[in-house]
Amino acid sequence: VMLTHGHYDHVGAVLPIQEETGAAVYIHRLDANPGSGESGMKFPLPEGGRYYDEGDSVQVGGLSFRVMHTPGHTPGGVTLLCGDAMFCGDTLFRGSAGRTDLPGGDMEAELRSLVRLCSLPGEYDVYPGHMDSSTLERERNYNYYCREAMGK
Repeated sequence: VMLTHGHYDHVGAVLPIQEETGAAVYIHRLDANPGSGESGMKFPLPEGGRYYDEGDSVQVGGLSFRVMHTPGHTPGGVTLLCGDAMFCGDTLFRGSAGRTDLPGGDMEAELRSLVRLCSLPGEYDVYPGHMDSSTLERERNYNYYCREAMGK
């Protein structure tokens, strides 16, 4: 179970899934453990859980997921890249970006994360934590937040 961030709507079923399957659980340390950091995340990393961070790689079967630390929506937000797929949690949405008005949110960090994502070479299918999928090219060209972050 690879978490993009620690908000309750993304972690609610993790503990039962982990207990049932024994699956490893990954999260960035800034979004883990009760009361950690400024974010006030309440997700306790389960027994055997693991932290991941910028540049780490997680192997699942024949797939390799590269971790990018993309804070802004939360301090420990990550985006997972696998082939031409981008799992960006609540950092990037189709036509929008993650909220930064919740505890631990930071608009300047969010914009820096969007610059990093939009500057990636090549094309990606974008799978956000909510709403419809998209493509990175579409978001580079039409997403207000991406365009603002890139200075277009």
